[in-house]
Amino acid sequence: MRFPLDSSARLFIGSKPEVREVFGYNDGKREENQSVDIETGLPLWNFDAELIIGEEVESLRVKVAAATAPVLKARTEYRVDGSLLATPYVAQGTGRVAVSVIARGSIVPANAAPARPAAA
Repeated sequence: MRFPLDSSARLFIGSKPEVREVFGYNDGKREENQSVDIETGLPLWNFDAELIIGEEVESLRVKVAAATAPVLKARTEYRVDGSLLATPYVAQGTGRVAVSVIARGSIVPANAAPARPAAA
């Protein structure tokens, strides 16, 4: 089950804004094709960021469903112009609860104006 995160959440990119393709694994072997988001069909990418919600900060890896890899700058705050969803799970090996985060929509600088809906 996925839970929406606060729409005011920001993502801070540190000194290494590396965006990577996401690949699935089957029986411990990496699949040849890039993984796709099951709801949108778009390729999945990931990057490391600090998730900031209010006064809380959490280091995590964020997946994003996008046709092309997002271009991120070092030491910059971003927000998701769309939805940011969290999925809790139990990590293999440790048995601890972990959280997977996926962004659906554009990753834009935090100070950018929100996208306007298309005219009807």
